[in-house]
Amino acid sequence: VNTADGTFLQDHAPDPAAAAPEPVSLNPYLVWDILSDSPQAYQAPTAQAALEGTHTIDGQEYKTVFTLVKENHAEYSIDWAAETTGIDASRIADLAMQYALKGPSCLTYGMGGVDKFYNAETLGHAMAVAAGLTGNIGKPGGSMGLFSGYANEWYATLGGWPLPEEMNPSPAIDNFVDLPYQENKVHAILTFGDKLFQWFANMNEARKWWTSLDFILYCDIYHSESADWADIILPACTKFEELEEIGGLRQAFGYYRLQEKVLDPLFDSKPDFWIEREIAKLWHLEDHLPATPADYVRAQLTNPTESFLEGVTLEKIRANQNVLPFPNCEGVRVAFEDHVFSTGSGRLEVYYPSLLSFGRQLPKWEPANEAYAGNELKNTYPIQLHGSRPKYYIHNQFHDAKWIQQYKEACVEMNPADLETRGLMPGDIVEIFNDRGTCSTKVVANSSIRPGSASIVEGTWSKFMDSGNMQALTNSARNPVGYATWMGPVTPFNDTLCEVRKAGTQS
Repeated sequence: VNTADGTFLQDHAPDPAAAAPEPVSLNPYLVWDILSDSPQAYQAPTAQAALEGTHTIDGQEYKTVFTLVKENHAEYSIDWAAETTGIDASRIADLAMQYALKGPSCLTYGMGGVDKFYNAETLGHAMAVAAGLTGNIGKPGGSMGLFSGYANEWYATLGGWPLPEEMNPSPAIDNFVDLPYQENKVHAILTFGDKLFQWFANMNEARKWWTSLDFILYCDIYHSESADWADIILPACTKFEELEEIGGLRQAFGYYRLQEKVLDPLFDSKPDFWIEREIAKLWHLEDHLPATPADYVRAQLTNPTESFLEGVTLEKIRANQNVLPFPNCEGVRVAFEDHVFSTGSGRLEVYYPSLLSFGRQLPKWEPANEAYAGNELKNTYPIQLHGSRPKYYIHNQFHDAKWIQQYKEACVEMNPADLETRGLMPGDIVEIFNDRGTCSTKVVANSSIRPGSASIVEGTWSKFMDSGNMQALTNSARNPVGYATWMGPVTPFNDTLCEVRKAGTQS
């Protein structure tokens, strides 16, 4: 890496139009070859790459990526980590040694927690560096990310229904949740799954965009939060209700699974497939769509992208009680076992030139956007608010189930110490507030909640709160670094400060 401008030394510029990384034999990236004591293309075994070193080439100083990684991480000592996190230094050291030497190890996290902070991309980058440097990648048990499939499952790319060339879709919007904060030409939306409530923080700002739209069409199983903003609501079926014997095809975790009809659609609800065809009829386009879900399933099974899926038919799946393992996939899939990555070099890269302009080519610790120690805003709003994932609900679903409500009601959970300092008693109706908005609900004491924080189940419907909802308070800040990353900027729901007081009182 050129230390002056942070760019990689390359023997030629990679082809930006290439559909895949170049073969290693054509790789433009260079290493410092120990045998020739010069920069060379890495082609083992003819080149032996030096992991560390500083070299002068044509009057410019260059360092290996590993040297830069060590220099970058030098400031982050165990004592620094202990002071920053509040975790004992000896425990951090023990965890580090277990992860590095007692592997294979998986760095896993749950969605809805650490990924809901302003600086989430730094965490992901640091995890990639840790996995790469310790060799916890490309082997059974060694991975990073969600430990619930995705990375380590057998996955099939299903086919699609062929459409006429003139019906190719227009480019998709990069990030739906950015629309309230960027100029756009959107006049109408069709949305489902409570997206207006589940995906947008700071609803007082987001609703300015919603109300500027000409039309909102909403589709859902429940009369959930987003339905209140819709011009037209389409009642969808559950996955158990179908008009046909087969509703569709799903695949995950190495299996095909047909969606079977259990009962007829209740009330006026209709399956997704039926709704899509009815919308197409409005433009006289229904003839371009499959006539039945079975037709669509057959199209999905035609010309699979993976060779191990060839020969699977709808009839074979049905003959196997509508569930069929992927053929030739008896073992557990190991992600990146071939050590080929979708990067410019085709290797696991820990240095990101694309983030040079942000100073994030290597992971740099940074405080949260709002919920960080030393923020003066904490003098007014000392509580960090976060949305939790309980075992009773799935996002916004089942909040109105009476049999569940006997075990879990809408509430905010806080540490007993925080209740005591505010003169609150379990069961009190409290107001949670900040400069963005406010909501009210019952407070519950929970000693497992970290002092200085409060937890509300994400997706809790307003009609079960005493007033308002938590999305009136949440943080919608957009991190510019996120726009240079694959997933885009996160919405920092959990990076939110607030205060709590008994409802009806004023400080």
